[in-house]
Amino acid sequence: MKEIINALDTYLGKKAPQLPKAAKEWIVKYAPYLIIIGLILLALSVLSYMRISSYARFFYYSYGPSMSISVILEVIAIILYAIALPGLFKKSASGWNFSFYGAIVSSISSFEPISIIISLLVSLYVLFQIRPYYFGGAIMANSSAEEKPMAGSATGSAPTNTAQGAGKSSGGPVAN
Repeated sequence: MKEIINALDTYLGKKAPQLPKAAKEWIVKYAPYLIIIGLILLALSVLSYMRISSYARFFYYSYGPSMSISVILEVIAIILYAIALPGLFKKSASGWNFSFYGAIVSSISSFEPISIIISLLVSLYVLFQIRPYYFGGAIMANSSAEEKPMAGSATGSAPTNTAQGAGKSSGGPVAN
């Protein structure tokens, strides 16, 4: 699976046209809330199907077994997205991973080839565009100072200029 993820990361995350940084940061910031909205809509969809199927059991043959499999896959997607939520709020790799699996399961649940292809391409493109924010390769622009080291320093402490400040910290970059 790592080979598949690495190949997708290469083509959808690095070689594909990049989303603007502001768009990526917006998606990362609001992804957990969008997932919550999606979970509610998916749950309503599943409940709606269950209600329809309870009133119309004699229509089973017109819906066929693929509708039941679709509902089962949607329930699995709901579970995967729900498991992803804490990790998305923390911006951890596990949140991204469960979102990845949820997107795959949710996409294939339609059983319509065109829908599967379009859904997978769009969702995986967005996921791989924001992947560095969950795996430590990118830092949000509005991160706090302790999360983001200052320029010119590997530790995050302010650079010093011994020639001009006699060893005192200048509180920022020093111009010579």
